[in-house]
Amino acid sequence: MVKLIQKRSRLAIVGAGGHGKVVADTAIASEKFSEIVFLDDRLPPRSRVLKLPVIGGDAEIERLSSQGFEFVVAVGNNETRCSIFCDLQAKSVRFRTIIHPSAIISSSAEIGEGVVIFSNVCVNADAHIGSNVILNTSASIDHDCFLRFGCHVGPGATVSGGCDVGEKVFLGAGSVLVQGVTVGEDSV
Repeated sequence: MVKLIQKRSRLAIVGAGGHGKVVADTAIASEKFSEIVFLDDRLPPRSRVLKLPVIGGDAEIERLSSQGFEFVVAVGNNETRCSIFCDLQAKSVRFRTIIHPSAIISSSAEIGEGVVIFSNVCVNADAHIGSNVILNTSASIDHDCFLRFGCHVGPGATVSGGCDVGEKVFLGAGSVLVQGVTVGEDSV
């Protein structure tokens, strides 16, 4: 039997703080990347986070993009993350969605670009997850939900069926939305 070798991608994680560590750990667990680097202007080049190199900051974006790297923004704060995402989008970088292997994603769910889905997350039938969304550890997104651009669903949070969550909403750890609820943009 011939074993097919799938080409693995190169990943640049923008942000090397605490959230960046968890994103990197999820990317490593996915086993889809041949190379993972951090970009963070706050840290000196040649630093290491989780034994992965910090190779610089914003000045490296175009070079890495031209070398075929895909990008994910690893900043927990919604406003900051969305601003960085839009800046990168204007530079035409390719975004990568990262999904932990323990996550359960319905085949009918739609997942946008630059999304990070952490361990033990469940996304059910016909859920729509917008770009640049964070689904943190053990979050549950039920059927027919809409999570708009830039949302952050905290660890252990539950979004019941038919909810519509506006742009840049932050649902903290353990939050529960009962079925059919609409949450306006920028809400916490």
